[in-house]
Amino acid sequence: SQSAYFGPRMQWAYAAFGLDSPQGLPPWWHPGVSFAIKEEKEYLTAWMNHRFGTLVFLKNDFTYMTQEFLSMIGSRYEIDQSFPNLTILKARGI
Repeated sequence: SQSAYFGPRMQWAYAAFGLDSPQGLPPWWHPGVSFAIKEEKEYLTAWMNHRFGTLVFLKNDFTYMTQEFLSMIGSRYEIDQSFPNLTILKARGI
């Protein structure tokens, strides 16, 4: 698994930091655009199976993420709002 996941409008960060995009996931999260809406549950399962240690988002930007996705994140990650332009989430229990 990979340790970091970059959220909406942050997908460029994989290239910027020399990281591979997560395998088995769309290049960015936008149901109906980067993948078919009917495939979202499959991608949510794949996303969860990656067990990312850190999630990086622009400040409070969870664009295109369904309530199911946000609930999944909220139950597995602790939020850090101490950065002025980023929202960082760390996996619980790490």
